[in-house]
Amino acid sequence: MREINSLKKTLHHKSNLFLLQMALVYLSWKLLYYGIEHAEGKWREGWLSLVHQLSLFYADVSVLVLRFMGEAVKREGIGIHFYELSRIVDVEEHCLAIPAMYIFIFSIALFSGSWKNKLWFIPLGLLGIAFINVMRLVPLAFVFAHLPDKYFIFHHSFLFVAITYGLILAMVRIWMKYFSNIEASQNI
Repeated sequence: MREINSLKKTLHHKSNLFLLQMALVYLSWKLLYYGIEHAEGKWREGWLSLVHQLSLFYADVSVLVLRFMGEAVKREGIGIHFYELSRIVDVEEHCLAIPAMYIFIFSIALFSGSWKNKLWFIPLGLLGIAFINVMRLVPLAFVFAHLPDKYFIFHHSFLFVAITYGLILAMVRIWMKYFSNIEASQNI
């Protein structure tokens, strides 16, 4: 009986509930994405259009920042073309931070706190994620253009992913600390 009570207590601890909630939000994203990938007709066309427009947006903004840094670049479709180096890096679907945005939205929506605060915090957080993503894409494009491929692979697959999700978790932490009704002693 003591083990059951201990298990219940562990499952009800706020940090464990947070981890379970994050796992369920991530699983719901994977299921939704699977449905999108296998959809047909207008749903699929709408998704592909959204992805293309976001890719163009991120490529345009990244080109502006890279030009400000003195790089000779132009956008070609969804590609950032370093034309003096003859290198092009594409801003593909997996570069758009869509899963991160989904996870952020539903994390904040599911946490306690007033909807009044959620209605301004979620859009502000999405802008923050877009900013973080541009600040990820710019150095990635720079590394791609100027360094050997092994450096790009490391930065793309590990370093910038950790930084990006770390910053997003920091935004969730801010919500939990300042806007959620979770007691300060039980915050993660």
